[in-house]
Amino acid sequence: MLISALTLTLIGGALALEQYTGTKDINNKEIYEGDIVMLVFLDGYGEYEDSDEISYVAWNNVDSRFEMYGYSGLLTTNALEVIGNIHENPKLLEEK
Repeated sequence: MLISALTLTLIGGALALEQYTGTKDINNKEIYEGDIVMLVFLDGYGEYEDSDEISYVAWNNVDSRFEMYGYSGLLTTNALEVIGNIHENPKLLEEK
């Protein structure tokens, strides 16, 4: 079973190496290191509701796992939506 894969992305004429976390978001989109994600919640009607919790996915060397930077919870498919990445959309983190 393949848990982790690497991808090369061309960004502004430079290549960025991104590692797949083995997790997908609520839209079944693969989550990569450096992705900007929004924490989402299920409302009482089974619909996803956005939150103001926006961060990026980073590797934690101490715990040997991927996590949302500044958020102590685990990456789970029912809690995150990919809204960009730190290479192409850094302003998403500034608007936080």
